[in-house]
Amino acid sequence: MAAKIKKKYAVERRDQLKALASTIRFDLFFELARLGGATIREVAERLGRSPASLYRHMALLVECDLVRVEGTANKGPAKADVYMPVAHEILLPKSADHPELMGDVAAVLRAQCRNCEDELVSGYTSPKARFRGVRRNLYMVNGVTWLTNAELREVNSLLNDVYAILYKAEPWRKGTEPIGITLTVRPIEK
Repeated sequence: MAAKIKKKYAVERRDQLKALASTIRFDLFFELARLGGATIREVAERLGRSPASLYRHMALLVECDLVRVEGTANKGPAKADVYMPVAHEILLPKSADHPELMGDVAAVLRAQCRNCEDELVSGYTSPKARFRGVRRNLYMVNGVTWLTNAELREVNSLLNDVYAILYKAEPWRKGTEPIGITLTVRPIEK
């Protein structure tokens, strides 16, 4: 696509958070970001949904300025709108800066936890799941630990390395397989 997409966008509007609190709209937004913009039919194909099921969700993303229409593409005998996300990444507001938005941020996080749960169950029950060996593709870790500042810096460095690998990965490359990754590092109240 010809239009430039920002790397990051800080969400500071309640309507945008409400739009992202839908797992469908969240997935729709980030699939558009992965594709660098696309028609509804292209995104629907990638998400395994019907195009008709996405039009209302796309309209809400456009209405709240998280997605814009960036021209049209010839798709067979008809033309289709090309949709572009405002950025590849969304930055959620922090409690110190926007305490009034924390309820809406919580709704976005809960929606993502539902997505994670569905994906974990799907991955675990998949015949493609490999639990051992060098090509292992399923890891499940949950718990609480105590880290020194140096250890926390090391964990953050490793997670940044993982993120860099994931961010530059191109879908559908020969010899690759899709995987889902969910990582959360969070403070624990004592």
